[in-house]
This record gives sequence, structure tokens and C-alpha cells, in this order.
Amino acid sequence: MKRCKLLLPIILILAFGLLIGCEDDATTGPVDPTTISGWLSLGWSEYESGDYQDAADAFNDGLNLADSQYWDAYGDWLYGTQTGDQQLIDEAVARMDEAVDYIVKTATGLGWAAIELDDLNGGNNVFDIVYGINSEYGDALAGQSIVLQILEEYTQSNKKAGELLAVDDDWVFSHKDVDYLDIRLVRAENYFLLADFEASLQEALSLNEIVGNTVLSEADFNLATIEGRTALMNLIDALDDII
Repeated sequence: MKRCKLLLPIILILAFGLLIGCEDDATTGPVDPTTISGWLSLGWSEYESGDYQDAADAFNDGLNLADSQYWDAYGDWLYGTQTGDQQLIDEAVARMDEAVDYIVKTATGLGWAAIELDDLNGGNNVFDIVYGINSEYGDALAGQSIVLQILEEYTQSNKKAGELLAVDDDWVFSHKDVDYLDIRLVRAENYFLLADFEASLQEALSLNEIVGNTVLSEADFNLATIEGRTALMNLIDALDDII
């Protein structure tokens, strides 16, 4: 069964999730959620309020509940295969699929909270494991592109940015003022830091056209000179202020 291949990544996600400094009883609200979706909603509510540790705790609790759901369903799937109960097998597979979807979502939330908590390696590790389960989940690709840039892994950051834009070229993050323009700007910055000034310029000029800034062209930048590269850096800074 192909879903058995997900067992190791799921175990690893939980291991990494527990490393992101969770606190006991840190979440707010009069009653703790009783469902995975409830923990997920609480996590993003805390995140949007700037309570990043509480967000991480909520995401972690949701992750644990999703993990429990997965293994319960896996046990039913195993029993169904042993008894030949196809209905039980089908129901178990559906529950496993739902649990994996929640694992991806809660772990991604944990990764974004980790960035805000300055646990960059922890966040990167979580995003990396999410990628092993779903390599096209936009929020995780974007988060990993950002955290890899902060970690000065510019080539890998651009790889994740490119994968995100290939999947969703107008991606928008629902929980913070971040969208595809920010990710493209990350890519322009990365190219500059990698001394690939031509690629950086092309990305910056494309962004400049999108945001309707002063009309510019390649002729305005002589990248063979310090002045031309400085002009490019200034354009990137200006775009950062706009975007």
C-alpha cells in the first residue's frame, strides 16, 4: 500500500514538531478545541495575533491529534486487509488521507510559527518533511523559500520559490501580508547575493513592471560596473518598500 510509505515522514514530522519549544497550557481561550480543524484554526488565530508560541502549541496539539487519527485508521486498514473487509479498508484509507492532509497543514503552520520564533533550523526541518509528503503545498514551499534565504541558502531558497511559482504563480498567504510578489522579490534578492546579476535584473524589472513603478529597462543598468549593480540593488530595495 503506497500510504505505508508515508509512515516514516509522519514520524519525522512529529519528532521535529516537538523540538519547537512547546509550552504546557500556553494556548488562549476558555475551552481547548476537540478537533484537528479546531486546533488548526486556533493556531492561525494566534499566529495572526502575533502570539507565535501559542500558535506553535496549538499547531503541535493539532499535529498530535492528526497523528493519532492516522494510526487509528492504519490499525483499521490493517485489520481490514487481514479479514478481507473492503468497506473497512476503504473507510480507513479515507481517514488516513484526511489525517495526512491535516498533518501537512498543521506542520506547515508549525513551520511558519518557528520562523517567527527564530527557530530557523526547526522550521526548515518541518518544511522539508512536509515536502516529502506533499511537494506541491504552496504555503510550505513559500515558508521554506523564506527561511532558507534567512539561513543564507540562496540557491535552495530559489529552488523552493521556483517550485511554488510553478504550482501557483499568483500564490497568496492567507495569514500574513505575503504573496507571490514577495516570493519573486526573494528570488531577485537571492540572485543578487549569488552574483547572478543578470537573472536578478530580469526578475526585478518584471516586478517593477507589475507594481507600476518608474519605467525602467535593461539599458538603465550596466551590470559590468559597480554603478550598474548599485542601481540594481537600489531597485530591489525600492521594490521591497512597495511590495
